[in-house]
Amino acid sequence: MLMSAETVAALDAQIDNQPVTLAGRALEVPDQCQRLDTRTIRCPASELAIAPVGEPNRIAAEASLHSEQLAQFEANCRTGYDAWERVCSVDGVATNCYVASCREQGHAQVAAMAEVRDEVVAVSCRFNPEGGRQMPPLCAQVIEPDDVVIPPVEP
Repeated sequence: MLMSAETVAALDAQIDNQPVTLAGRALEVPDQCQRLDTRTIRCPASELAIAPVGEPNRIAAEASLHSEQLAQFEANCRTGYDAWERVCSVDGVATNCYVASCREQGHAQVAAMAEVRDEVVAVSCRFNPEGGRQMPPLCAQVIEPDDVVIPPVEP
């Protein structure tokens, strides 16, 4: 039996009204930003995506997250990219952040995975760091510290 158009519209409205959440905590959608779906918020110069991780082997899932990030930068950065790992936290839970930045195009991404309130989640923040080397406010509500995007000093 097919659903009526009214039922479909009501279900769509329910989904449209659901907030983006991180392990049960509703996230703020800043002014001038929009909620794209129940996992993604996009602002003019940044985007935050959150996904539950179904992979029972967290180490394998984290390695996959990092290799996918590097493959994207390999394909999209015309002049190459820099990548590094920094200790960070996702919603207060200590973890490692994988940071990649195109050398000349002003595009960066911070990706991390953590077990937050008994749920393993992957988070990704894409943004243009040209306005400063701080995490954009959209992403800073989830990822700390906000200077994680500053490359480590080489000895």
